[in-house]
Amino acid sequence: MVADTTIATCRAGQLELRIWANRRAVTRIDLIPSRPDNGSVTAYRNKDNGDITTEYKDNTATPAALAVRQLDEYFSGARRVFDFPIELYGTPFRLRVWRALTTIGYGEIMSYGELARRIGQPKAARAVGGAAHNNPVPIAVPCHRLVGSDGSLTGFACGTDTKAYLLRLEAETAAMQG
Repeated sequence: MVADTTIATCRAGQLELRIWANRRAVTRIDLIPSRPDNGSVTAYRNKDNGDITTEYKDNTATPAALAVRQLDEYFSGARRVFDFPIELYGTPFRLRVWRALTTIGYGEIMSYGELARRIGQPKAARAVGGAAHNNPVPIAVPCHRLVGSDGSLTGFACGTDTKAYLLRLEAETAAMQG
């Protein structure tokens, strides 16, 4: 168990996000489909002492607060790249896939097979899909940008409706911003 775990919850469009962080970095982001909303922080809690506040978005002192602010900016179309600290734990293969996912640009898509080729494992498209499915920090490590070889929305741990929503958000924002 990580000491001083912080859980932040925010709503963005049709998603509720739960951001898990320790004192150093964000360790997990859960995406939970919910009813549409304009997007706002609803809770912030230190797991050790149970304190809850909703007035923390401007506090950049914690990784969770920084992540919430940047995710808020992402959902409003003002952010394309994240720089809040992230700690990833996984096999060497998964870590390689997760690093490669961060090279797929905002509003772009790539097939699982193409990412497998990019990491030097051309026959590992299914394994890439498995690594993407187990990505602990979706959106920040953009596994939603992976598609089938025919461009279809295949597989996503948070559901293909959520994947479609994120891709549509990015495509619309990119089109408006040029």
